Amino acid sequence: EDEAGRWEFSGSSWYWREKSGGTALIRKDGMPDRAMLRFELAWKSRMALAIGFHADFKRPVLEADGDEKPEPPRFSPGDTSALPWIFGNAYVLQLNSNYLRLTRSFVDEDGRPSVDPNRSNLNQLRLGDSGKVVIELRASRDSGRISLFVDDEFVAQWSEGDEFAPGEGKYVGKGAGFGFLPQMDDCPVRISDIITTEWNGMPDSARSMQLEDQDIVLMANGTDRFAGRVEGIEGGLIDFETKHGSFRLPVEEVAEIRLASNDVAEPSEAPADAVLVRYSPIGAISGLPVGGDGDTLRVSHPVAGEIDLSLESAVMLEFHPSNRIIDDWDADF
Repeated sequence: EDEAGRWEFSGSSWYWREKSGGTALIRKDGMPDRAMLRFELAWKSRMALAIGFHADFKRPVLEADGDEKPEPPRFSPGDTSALPWIFGNAYVLQLNSNYLRLTRSFVDEDGRPSVDPNRSNLNQLRLGDSGKVVIELRASRDSGRISLFVDDEFVAQWSEGDEFAPGEGKYVGKGAGFGFLPQMDDCPVRISDIITTEWNGMPDSARSMQLEDQDIVLMANGTDRFAGRVEGIEGGLIDFETKHGSFRLPVEEVAEIRLASNDVAEPSEAPADAVLVRYSPIGAISGLPVGGDGDTLRVSHPVAGEIDLSLESAVMLEFHPSNRIIDDWDADF
């Protein structure tokens, strides 16, 4: 019997490079009742990936045939009846190169598995045969609202009503876990920069907004935002100018700053002797290395000057960085 393929972790990314379907990459906790799941997805050839969320991973009960020991069923890639065996009670977003589908996965009290596709599916999605996108899922167990964003652009929304769950009338996703499952043979994918956090329940965020001539500041409380001009950052305070006056905003109370699109420069190639420090779970800082020890690295940054970078949460030091990172996608690596 062939052993199922496995995901591989390299650098700061998870890779699936098996020729045939196999195992899921899962985490059994981390998603609150109102959750945002965000990650970078890259693929080669055609893409078919199932994303389970708010999963409890409840296992169906195997039915014995006489005195024989029950055998777990075997599934082919893309078989939706396999989803309850992997995710239990959960929602599963099935992403393909040219369409998407939201499926409800059930395991009842007697251990019987079933699936039920959402009847209000949006079927069109144009991702192509290879590429890279940022996927963001927002799901609220309280309101039943589920939203999908691709590269910070709104794609689809589902509203789960009282009539959707057979015999229950409740939100299907009963757990706090999530996972990823390839659903097609010869479907290499890479998943990186996975973030899961509390979602404030709002249908948009500063990431889905950008003005040409004003900066947008989203506060950490998830509800307040301001439009104006960031004049500078000093002493833990952001000097912010708006049409209503000048404000000094504490850095620790700011979640994100979205700069005016007219002020954003095109990225250029890094100097040949620069180093790029990649952090977990997300983020990177580059500069010319000046010095350091086992805990810190001092770099010269064109804007910030000389700064000391802590290496405590660093996952990779990349020398000779470019806009195209050399990673395990490269056949000659």
